[in-house]
Amino acid sequence: MQKTVSSLLVISIGVVWLIPQLQAEPFADKGSSPMVEFQSSTLSSTAIAQSCPVSSTACVEDRKLLARELTLEEYPQNDNVMATASSSGGMASSMAKHDALLTQDPLDSSIIFSSTGSFSAEASGGPEESSDREAQSVSGAAFRLSFKVFEGPATLTMNAEFNLTASRGARAEAVFQYSNDFTPFDDRLELRPDNGTAETLTDTLTVEQSWQVESNTNDLFFSIQVVADNRFGQSSAEGASSAEGDYSCTFTISGGSVDDIVWIGGDGDFNDSSNWEPEKVPTGGDTVRFHDSDVSPIDVIFDASSERFSSQVTITDDTRFVGGVYTLGVGSETEPALAISPTSASSGFLVLDGHQLNTGFASVAQGFGGEGDISVFKEGFLFCLSRLTVGESGMGTLKIGEVGRGTVLASELRVAENAQSTGIVEVYDDEGNAVSEIQADTVSVGYFGKGTLNIMDAQIETGQTSIGRFFGSSGTVEIKGDEGTSVWTYGGELRVGDEGKGNLTITSGTLQSMVDNNISVGHTEGATGTITVQGAESFFGTLGRMDVGPQGHGRVLVKGGATVDVANILNIGGVGSDEEIDLVGVFEGIETATKLAHSNVKVEELRVGASGRGFLVVQERAYLKGKSAFVGTDDGGDGFIRIADRAYLEMSGDIVMGQADPPPAGLSGKAKLILEQKLNDYAILEASHIYLYNGASIEGTGIIKANSGIFFEGGLISTGTIAGEFEFKQDTALDPLRVEGDVSMTDGTIGIGVFDLGASEHGIIEVTGQADIQSATIHFVFQDGFLPKTDDEIPFFMAQGDLTVGILAFTYEGAGPGFQFDVMEQNGMLMFKALNDAQPEGGEPTPRPTAINPNTDINGDNIVDANDLLEVMRNWYHVVVE
Repeated sequence: MQKTVSSLLVISIGVVWLIPQLQAEPFADKGSSPMVEFQSSTLSSTAIAQSCPVSSTACVEDRKLLARELTLEEYPQNDNVMATASSSGGMASSMAKHDALLTQDPLDSSIIFSSTGSFSAEASGGPEESSDREAQSVSGAAFRLSFKVFEGPATLTMNAEFNLTASRGARAEAVFQYSNDFTPFDDRLELRPDNGTAETLTDTLTVEQSWQVESNTNDLFFSIQVVADNRFGQSSAEGASSAEGDYSCTFTISGGSVDDIVWIGGDGDFNDSSNWEPEKVPTGGDTVRFHDSDVSPIDVIFDASSERFSSQVTITDDTRFVGGVYTLGVGSETEPALAISPTSASSGFLVLDGHQLNTGFASVAQGFGGEGDISVFKEGFLFCLSRLTVGESGMGTLKIGEVGRGTVLASELRVAENAQSTGIVEVYDDEGNAVSEIQADTVSVGYFGKGTLNIMDAQIETGQTSIGRFFGSSGTVEIKGDEGTSVWTYGGELRVGDEGKGNLTITSGTLQSMVDNNISVGHTEGATGTITVQGAESFFGTLGRMDVGPQGHGRVLVKGGATVDVANILNIGGVGSDEEIDLVGVFEGIETATKLAHSNVKVEELRVGASGRGFLVVQERAYLKGKSAFVGTDDGGDGFIRIADRAYLEMSGDIVMGQADPPPAGLSGKAKLILEQKLNDYAILEASHIYLYNGASIEGTGIIKANSGIFFEGGLISTGTIAGEFEFKQDTALDPLRVEGDVSMTDGTIGIGVFDLGASEHGIIEVTGQADIQSATIHFVFQDGFLPKTDDEIPFFMAQGDLTVGILAFTYEGAGPGFQFDVMEQNGMLMFKALNDAQPEGGEPTPRPTAINPNTDINGDNIVDANDLLEVMRNWYHVVVE
């Protein structure tokens, strides 16, 4: 029965698909498949049977077997019966119910009968002295299936489970019987506890049996009886006797195996029996092989007014299905319903030309070394209820929409299943109109082998997706086309480099999530993953979080004006301990005569090396925006950020760098952020609050916008790039390191590079707000052979608001021991002044502690040292110096 629907809503694991203009509904009721329903405890049947005259008969037209005379026999006293005993006043009650369903599988002619039910009986006697007169209750359910196989052989399978409980002498029983003239079988379970005790018995009967039956046998019978009664109990005031249970059972009647039906004709009609050997048109349950013809390739024409059935199909040469609908069986993982190139070194090619093929398991290039191909175009449609494998053991290819639109739906898609296999899936442009052309609930590109998926001006929708699924595999996915019309929408977790190697490239198109599904790049230990998003017409978005290198190693590169949007957390760096870098790079924005397209990333929360080793680079007309950022904040964390060349990083909330409460033993978190602003470029860091703790540093030149202040509880702010603990190189022609906001420093270091006295020849930190430096170390680095002379002055820290200075400690490098200098506060500015001539360094840097506090410079030599302490002692003891 064909029907046209405007849309079909399919809800699967983690993904909702909207399939527009689907012309036929695969695996739907075809009009000749009977269905009988039994409602509650009354024999009531409804049949949908085109050729079956009796409503309670199940039949298969032009197929392999016929089941008839299906009956349900009721046990007496089973519909909520209540019984009352005579003068003793005893009470009895019973209940039984069951539901049954008979269905016909249109693919392989199996008839499936399933039933579930429950039953119970309870009775209590009168007073103890009159307990010889008992109430009785019986509950049960019984039915019998009677059928005959007219065209066989057939396989009969029974699976059932009975759960029984009985107490105080009541009886619970389950009996299963199957019989014909040749194979009798029965199984039973009976519980009858001691009627003189409070004993309760519980047990389960499981039946799993299969039988082979030839055709034209006598009638065959299945029968089941389940019952609970208390007729054998001696219930009294001491307690009621009771029995109860439940059951579930399934009968399956399926056709037996037959020889293949082989296509021997050239181009021709599927319904023409002369094209087949033996000379019959295949029907449901048949195994079909294309091709054993001298003509290659062949066109097999299907009647558009009817649907054809087979159990399994094998393709061993070039074959094209034209028009119509062909439905196969489900098959299995080892014996798929559709097998293309199933043997070693075989070669099979199938084209669906405006044809709809429905199947369960399908395999392309199943045999080792084989080569297989499926092409779906001109409104062709491939529907795999179970799994589609492209490149199972050989070289497999799937092409969709190369000429006109093609559509593929699969529950699972595997590309390159085994280690030696190669699989390629290509989804093409449908004459410039991108449509939903491939949809799969679970996708693995590179399962164990080498897999490739190319999306070219087309659309795909997937659920759980892995690129490089297992160890040793490699997967490559590229989304490309004109004007960004390619779209991949996913509704499950996406792993690029799951256990193997994964590579995803978006050169012009969109990859986006339906719901809050996560992305993992380099998911497990040993895995590597790379995502590249490039071009102003490329977009990558997720409503979940993105982890770059959580266990393995990952890279995400955003360039050429592309956009990445992470609605949750972007986490860079994991637990990998080697020297590989987990990196997100945002760079190479483009500028044309008509527009400027920044490469950009938007996140909810940014974590860089929060608990692992992570790198973030934002440069060359690029930006990253979010709400909050955490850099090297956890045990062992190591985060690095670089902002350079007309780029900025902006958080509307806070940025936290370093670990506030490092562990007493072990590795504490580290964080480094470098600003590199040169000439007319800019490098901007912006947040509401910025917090720096021990192990954290902000270095370089550029602009720090701390709208609510920058707070140092340790850490470093430096006008040069620190390489080691106190080793950094400052470039020439510097811009200042500008802090727009207030600065509060309870602990930390201020680093200044100096290679001459000119304004652009030493580092300068400018603060537009207030600066409160309660305690800090000022570290000077004299570079390129520069040595200060006596009275040389260098202004290095300026505040437009109030400047408050507490205790300072001074260190330097680049000059020899014995060099003395002081730092003075003048008009909201900190000024370096040399007290003697510096000599070339010949040893380690000499720290020289001092403080800006005139009350501690007792002897007035502008140096706070031991001489001031000696002066205090002299005054205290009134020692007169001779």
